[in-house]
Amino acid sequence: LSVREDGALIGGGGFSMYVLDPSTGTASFTAYTNGSNLTGVVASGLAQGIGTGCTGGGGGVVNLTVSGALRVGTVMTSQSVGHGVGPGLATLILGLSRTSHQGIALPASLDPLLGTHECTLQTSIDATRTTVTALGMAQFYVPLPPGLGGATFFLQHAVVEPSIPGGMSWSGAVRVHVGM
Repeated sequence: LSVREDGALIGGGGFSMYVLDPSTGTASFTAYTNGSNLTGVVASGLAQGIGTGCTGGGGGVVNLTVSGALRVGTVMTSQSVGHGVGPGLATLILGLSRTSHQGIALPASLDPLLGTHECTLQTSIDATRTTVTALGMAQFYVPLPPGLGGATFFLQHAVVEPSIPGGMSWSGAVRVHVGM
């Protein structure tokens, strides 16, 4: 058992984490550990979704997932689907905060600024990488170097799609905790 940063009591076993209600003993699923076993009271290699994406050129909500061992010395794959099938410029946003970006409280609606429809910035923009989408999917490979063990950061994807309002689709975010 451990206490999460928001004060919730968490526990788990194998490859799953749960929030525990101490008054009833009821466990509610909260996250998969992406192939990493829980060790002691510290969970390693965790990924947890935050918020939802907006509608992409594919007609559905853009969904972001991460995969890989999420441990130092490995490569994490960040993938979003639901974008239009034509090629588009995709940006991976890496953030250190999910509460503010340059003085703006997060999450922040992008609609008034960009003209998008129900798109939200979920993480600060501290670093970016770009690529081109293929078949409605944006995919990035992110090395997790040794000095990153125990770190937590956030990811979000944005894709230029001229056929939709505001010309961009945005995924929800994912919180990543890198294991040792």
